[in-house]
Amino acid sequence: MASKTVEAVLFPGVDVRVERVSDSSDFLVVEAVSTDLPGRCPDCREQAKRTHSSYQRA
Repeated sequence: MASKTVEAVLFPGVDVRVERVSDSSDFLVVEAVSTDLPGRCPDCREQAKRTHSSYQRA
């Protein structure tokens, strides 16, 4: 059986890099960042030059 990366198991089909994994007795926290190209403005279609937002998923 071929081995898989953490990214391939947790985020199949998504271009991400796992930065950190930590755990507690109740949950596992995975911090990941996109490795895909930056997004584009929906109005002018110019490529983004900075992060506009970030969030946590539960």
